[in-house]
Amino acid sequence: MDGELEYYKLNSEYKDDFFFETDKGKQTLLPFDKVKEKLITSGIQLSTYKNKTEVFGDVYQRGKRNNGVVWLEDTVKTDGLSNNFSKVYRYLINSKLIDNKALKDALIISDNRESDTVNFSQKNKKDISDLLRLNEEIKTIKAIQKDFISFREIVNQYKARTRMLAEWIYVFNQQYRPTLADVEYRSLQKQNEINKTKAELNEELKPKQKTLFTELGGMTTSINVESVSGEKIQKELNEIASYELLEFLNQGLTNLNTERRQIELKLTTIDTQKLSSEQIQAKITNITNAVKKLTNQVDNYNNLLIHKISKKIEDRKLINAILSQQVLSLPSKRIKNAVTGIANSLKLFDGEIDIQNLEIREIESIEELEQRLKEMKQDEMLYNNLLPVARNYEEFQKKLQDIIQKIKLIEAKISKIESKPLLENEFADTLLRIESLKNDRAKAEKDLKIVEESIFRKEESLALISEDKKKLDSRSNELRNQKIEVEQIIIEAVEFESNEGLDTVFKKVTINNNDRKELKLTKDKYFDSLRAKLNSTEADENVFISFIEDEIACLNDKENSIDGLLKSISTHFSNPAFALLAKYEDFKQFVSNKINAKLSKTRISDIDSLKIVINDSKKVISDLKKISEIQDFAGQLFADLSQSENLTLLNSYLDGGKKIGFVDLFDIELHLSVKGKEKRVDLAKQVESDGTDRMIRLIIIMSIIHRMIIKSDENRLTIFIDEIATIDNQNRPELIKFCNEHQFIPIFAAPDAAAEFHKYYFIYPSKKQINISEQHNVMWNERN
Repeated sequence: MDGELEYYKLNSEYKDDFFFETDKGKQTLLPFDKVKEKLITSGIQLSTYKNKTEVFGDVYQRGKRNNGVVWLEDTVKTDGLSNNFSKVYRYLINSKLIDNKALKDALIISDNRESDTVNFSQKNKKDISDLLRLNEEIKTIKAIQKDFISFREIVNQYKARTRMLAEWIYVFNQQYRPTLADVEYRSLQKQNEINKTKAELNEELKPKQKTLFTELGGMTTSINVESVSGEKIQKELNEIASYELLEFLNQGLTNLNTERRQIELKLTTIDTQKLSSEQIQAKITNITNAVKKLTNQVDNYNNLLIHKISKKIEDRKLINAILSQQVLSLPSKRIKNAVTGIANSLKLFDGEIDIQNLEIREIESIEELEQRLKEMKQDEMLYNNLLPVARNYEEFQKKLQDIIQKIKLIEAKISKIESKPLLENEFADTLLRIESLKNDRAKAEKDLKIVEESIFRKEESLALISEDKKKLDSRSNELRNQKIEVEQIIIEAVEFESNEGLDTVFKKVTINNNDRKELKLTKDKYFDSLRAKLNSTEADENVFISFIEDEIACLNDKENSIDGLLKSISTHFSNPAFALLAKYEDFKQFVSNKINAKLSKTRISDIDSLKIVINDSKKVISDLKKISEIQDFAGQLFADLSQSENLTLLNSYLDGGKKIGFVDLFDIELHLSVKGKEKRVDLAKQVESDGTDRMIRLIIIMSIIHRMIIKSDENRLTIFIDEIATIDNQNRPELIKFCNEHQFIPIFAAPDAAAEFHKYYFIYPSKKQINISEQHNVMWNERN
């Protein structure tokens, strides 16, 4: 019982007699009590439904061979008084309800996706917050770990350098005062030495130097007078000394006389024989040609073939008689094999000649040739000597006069050489006087040199002493400046012993102080950087180092905690997100392979193709992918920044307690291709003409419904299509064809448009209830 309605079930087929009473050809509907009596009397069991849910359960059943009105696929889900099938079927009653959203809902319902969703509950937010916090802590510690180790090492170095600096400052302070006192004492000593040296220079040495300069001036004047006299004598002696040796001069005189006589002879010969230069040249030319010819003969003598053809002289003489001069004069290198023996016959190519008793010719010797060549060259020399005289007769006469003049000059030199002993005695006396004066001057110069050397040494000593004092004063100032620098280092000295000198100690103070400053700059830079990365305000380096060491020691524990949190997040969110995306991909395949495949086979007016297009909600899909990828983070969480971004994204969903349903993953578009042009249509508006619009909507919904029912001829669905006449003649056969192929039984209320239908009924107007039965059947359409 549900409200005022009662629902019954009778286990029998429908019969008019159970519900109507006929009296005189008129039918009257029986009261329900009478109906129950008839059913009971006929042995038909009648049971009462407790509520609509039981009615709903008997109408819709899954699987074949049952009493359900509609056989549904196992995938169809039931929810109270409705199921996926009924939710979609209602659009067949009024196709105007179908818009893009309704089509989207129908597709989701038909594929059982309306309950597929991912819920982001805030109760799980703590896991994300803890994970992000731990992740950030681990990343930060790992990111700074290398810098931290460097920082800690630099801190240790800084401490060690500070300790060393404090020790060397202590050593410097210990050595400073005794070292400074010693330097100042030695500076005072140097000043006393300077005063003493200046007194010796000004009161003794420099006056003595002046006296010696005066004496040396007089001695030098006397020496100069004697030197002029000596130089005159020396000049004459030098002139004589520049002469050649007496023997040489005598020899030169002899040579000149010989040359004089030769020239005189040549001039006399030319005059006597009356020879011209042309005659002499002709004689020279003839002799020269003969000399060349004979010289070539001598030069080539040993290289001729005749002299190398055999080692035996007798064999060479025979060969000389046999061969022509042309062959005998060939170079010896043309010999292939030397002759080692002779015979009485000579083989010539393929012939043979008897050479017995052949006349032998002598071969001229090289000595004879060379003697003849020597005689010819002497004649050539004679005429070559006469030729220039003949050509330059007057010049040779002048040359003869020059030679006679030279002879007179040599004779004058010989005379002066003979007077040399007298000049030498006079020159010796002058030298003795000069020598005596020079000895006196040398003694004075020696004394002056001694004084000057003493002055030089004193002045040099004075300069050195002054320089030493200057260095000592500079050293004193340097020590005081070092002391000032050391005192500017604000650090407590630490007792330490060392044998190093003060300069070495100060250098070590400076080096350690500079190193300490550099270490401090680096240390502070690292410290500031590390604190900035950790957002730390800790000012104590030791406390900070201890804190970071503890954090590094806890890394493994934190990573293990992250692994556990990741597993929890994967279970609650990543896996469901991944599953929802996978179902969405299956859904797209369902629309493409099932629904669109059916639509592509149905002809509707002039529409070339009809398809449902799924457009991804890119932002939602992208977010789900990022969330689903969290399940892959284990072991690599800290290597990729995007991983923590994915977690941050998930956290934002949890903040809002968001929910992503299947309906949020996409939008629906209907694409039509008409005459080659594709267009998008909005089902909220009329797509094409009235008939085409209704046809499109019916075909789409029936394609979706057909997906949900058992495919069997025994499982056919009755649908009522009002105003069938609005669907044009071209589309109506396609509609009927689609119904027949997809298990639909269409009912129309338009008798004049029923030519293609399986059967039709006429229902006449009546004031009473109308019951459709076989009695109203008037015609079968034999074509179907």
